[in-house]
Amino acid sequence: MAQIDLEGAMRLTWEITPTGFPESMQFSIHTGLRDDADWTDLFTAMSNIAVNMQTIQAPCTYTRYVLSAWGPGPGFTGWHQLAAQTPSYTAGGGDMMPHQLAVVVGIRNNTELGVALGRRRNRFYFGPLRAAGMDTSGRTTTSLQTSLQSVVTTMQSELEAVPAGAGWTPDFDGLCVASPTEDVLMEATVAVVGRAYDTQRSRRQKVPETPTFVAL
Repeated sequence: MAQIDLEGAMRLTWEITPTGFPESMQFSIHTGLRDDADWTDLFTAMSNIAVNMQTIQAPCTYTRYVLSAWGPGPGFTGWHQLAAQTPSYTAGGGDMMPHQLAVVVGIRNNTELGVALGRRRNRFYFGPLRAAGMDTSGRTTTSLQTSLQSVVTTMQSELEAVPAGAGWTPDFDGLCVASPTEDVLMEATVAVVGRAYDTQRSRRQKVPETPTFVAL
């Protein structure tokens, strides 16, 4: 089985504040739904993943871990928070590259051919990153690319250590692809780590930078 209803999905979100900047950033991944008795183990897995990531991060603080599930709720159908933890975990080191830059990690399913290709892909934007991770061409170094591959492998192993929820198969206890359009959760079969930077797209707070003021 490589596909179930989206109601069997969870979204795990890490919220991060770069040291010395007022903005916060976040990244999220999807996995299979867990029973509430296993949420503590999920938070532990998220903490272990954060520890693994700090080796490539610039100075920052992990301020919140959030567990969400898909389903109907007050006012809308979508991701609804189930639980949150405030770790205040300080990580990273070295000089920071522009803090709005991020590397993109793609999570894909290559088996559910009945689902449109564009709906079998998720991605997350990860930062802040150390300046040493950028080479003279403006791309990530091959060393950073290798480190990110290790990060994804750690994500998979940490998630797989937390049992799938009652009624769900172990196929969905690792990284997954969520498609709200198709209303399905798919097993992830490959992760893609490139060398091009993008800008952070998922922000909890936004602060105008070098603003101009326009009379209306």
